[in-house]
Amino acid sequence: YLQSAVFVDDHIFDQTAIAPNIPLDVPQQRKPILRRAPDANASAKSSASVQNGNNVEQPYHPKDLVRSFAREGITCALYEPPNGFSTEPDSEIFKLCEHPDIIILDWDFSGDSGKNALDLIAALVKQSSNEFPHHSRLISVYTADQSLVAVANKIADRLKMDKLGADPDRAQCRLRSGATRLIVLGKPIGRFGEEDERFTVKESELATTLINEFVEMNEGILPSYALHGLAAIRRNSKRILDRFHGELDGAFLLHRRLVSASEEAFDQLPELLAEEIRAVVEEESVSASLVEKIAVSAADSDQVLQAD
Repeated sequence: YLQSAVFVDDHIFDQTAIAPNIPLDVPQQRKPILRRAPDANASAKSSASVQNGNNVEQPYHPKDLVRSFAREGITCALYEPPNGFSTEPDSEIFKLCEHPDIIILDWDFSGDSGKNALDLIAALVKQSSNEFPHHSRLISVYTADQSLVAVANKIADRLKMDKLGADPDRAQCRLRSGATRLIVLGKPIGRFGEEDERFTVKESELATTLINEFVEMNEGILPSYALHGLAAIRRNSKRILDRFHGELDGAFLLHRRLVSASEEAFDQLPELLAEEIRAVVEEESVSASLVEKIAVSAADSDQVLQAD
């Protein structure tokens, strides 16, 4: 079902500039895009490194993030906004973030301490609430900020101030606002606190983490089946369009003319479309053996709620 993601950061594309009055034969060093990375494997060791001020700057490669999505068959677009970018509904960045299944935002854009990220998140959640209240959307902040919980609290405060509502969802770094889930994830640096460490992920693991978050948003047998059906419709769009092709317009308009006293011709279109969609879903339904395995596994799980 998940097909698209967008990653927005103000330090994505490496730029090489030649300073004035420097001889052209002097080698120009490319300016690295940096993030701080923890030492070795143990979180305790990384925390000690932070405490001693020994965190080492390491190159930050968005290509690792893109690869993590590519391995899952998801297209990830990279976008580097200009300084002082607008987040209004008619802005470039807002339009880019309207439709992807997964949105990943940096927190600090050009030293603004989260202002633009908060404005964009609030605008997207407001649009979702007012215009697309049933559109499941996952928004993630991916940041090098030291405290992920503090970032999540700022997001919750902003949404509540805008009367949009934001409630923690089994963790302080995970929020739910209507059909939108927001999660704050950390770039791999040493952090204090169990929750901050738990929500720290590498770029190469970001796609898997966010896919799991989307799965948890819609966990259950029936939601999974519904998403399976929606994915089947996406994959069979050409088949559906072949049944509703433009060469039928003449016959449709003639029929519409013959029944001009009513809306019968247009009233029939949803039913005809529904029949074709139903045929697609039925043909790509999961097998009986797989259904049996799913049912047995679910029945053995202590997460299944027993109806009275």
